[in-house]
Amino acid sequence: MPTARIDDTLEMHYELDDFTPPWEDGAEAILLHHGAGKSGKLWYFWVPGLATDYRVIRPDARGFGHSSPIPEGYRYSLSGLANDLRLLLDSLGIEKTHLVGETVGGPICLQFAYEYPDRTHSLTLCGAPYRLDRLPEHFLHSAEIIHEQGVEAWATGNGDRRFGDKADPAMMRWYHHEMGKTSARTLVALFDYVPTVDLTDILPLIRVPTLVFAGLESGITPPDDSRFIAAQIPGAQIVEIEGAPTQLHITHQGVALPKFREFLASL
Repeated sequence: MPTARIDDTLEMHYELDDFTPPWEDGAEAILLHHGAGKSGKLWYFWVPGLATDYRVIRPDARGFGHSSPIPEGYRYSLSGLANDLRLLLDSLGIEKTHLVGETVGGPICLQFAYEYPDRTHSLTLCGAPYRLDRLPEHFLHSAEIIHEQGVEAWATGNGDRRFGDKADPAMMRWYHHEMGKTSARTLVALFDYVPTVDLTDILPLIRVPTLVFAGLESGITPPDDSRFIAAQIPGAQIVEIEGAPTQLHITHQGVALPKFREFLASL
């Protein structure tokens, strides 16, 4: 498994999918960032549609997937998670990347684009909130549910908010089982931090091309929140998808992925 040493406490696991012609140089990179309780593996849906033209990086954030467990007492921050990504890019020799973040991965990518605009080709948000303190009540009480029932039960319990009621049940079971592999300590530490996050003030300061996907049936990020993000970031574009839940990049990838490629081609 490929890893990059970020600091004394983190060996960051990542997947690098690159099926661009090996005799050609200069393929741009796309970094796909997962949300809470997930890993880069769960972005695999988009890899076939991107990796013949781009180098696709799928990291596991600190404490998630196959990356190192967080140390006892570790406190998450968006700035710290963004810095982990910067150091990962350094280790891979990648100067700039397109960033794509789903749900909680979106605020991480927003923070990166704000702090490191010179390392960012573009920013794309999929069902991503900008104020984590306004997540549905179920999510703000996640630590209690995780302690009492475990991570997979927590993931399954909010699956309708994530996927709506029309997604493939077999896919959802697999997805929630993969989420269940996340350490309870990691998720509890993340959700201890979540209520403090409000990115309202930095949205007008984002200076990179931005695409916002809004699922009109999202149970986590209301469409009006996605519209607010797009209105606040200078020059941002928004794609509203009828009938799409929060995980629109999966359930509606046939719409979202071509729109994303159109966005990249326009830059």
